[in-house]
Amino acid sequence: MITNRSVPADTVLPHISYKDVAEASAWLNKAFGFREHFRYGVPEAPNGIQMNLSKAWIMLRKTREGSGTPAELGSQTQSVTVFVEDVDAHFTRAKAAGARIVEELHETEYGERQYGVEDLAGHHWLFARHARDVNPTDWGATVTDATLVPGRTDGALHDRYIANLRNPPIGELLELLGQPSLVDRELYIFDAKDGVELLLETDSEGRVVGMKCK
Repeated sequence: MITNRSVPADTVLPHISYKDVAEASAWLNKAFGFREHFRYGVPEAPNGIQMNLSKAWIMLRKTREGSGTPAELGSQTQSVTVFVEDVDAHFTRAKAAGARIVEELHETEYGERQYGVEDLAGHHWLFARHARDVNPTDWGATVTDATLVPGRTDGALHDRYIANLRNPPIGELLELLGQPSLVDRELYIFDAKDGVELLLETDSEGRVVGMKCK
């Protein structure tokens, strides 16, 4: 895949509507710390602006006929989560800038330290950092595909192992992956060639219900 200096490499690029994108850019910079990368259209009254905060990229776009902001529509249209390293400092910054806090800073049952806030146009934002590594099943979620693991994937390692982990019993894993050791219902496998240790979580029937790279 080639890179494009006009479009970030992240998988998702939210486009968020504002009546005045220049005003929104200034507000998002002051309250949330977003930095403007470029704007297009008339510089003083642009049609769109691209902004960045840490690894998050967003596009601001001017509202068009048939569209509006949550403040104009009177209802929420979406929520955007942005991960920041120092979420406590970010919370303090947003609050000092007068942003409307709708969810106080706290740690969730699924392992995130986060807070919720609305911007000048009523868009809902969550700012968060990972506080703990939590298995989705520990807080009541149902894992429908254990091969989908948020976070680190390692190219060939991912292709070779994860694509084959369609909830096989441990007996098949022993044959597939070599010489694992079972400790408290967690299967540790070390692959010397790739230098990566995998942690597989199993259920009472010996089927894989979770996986991560260590």
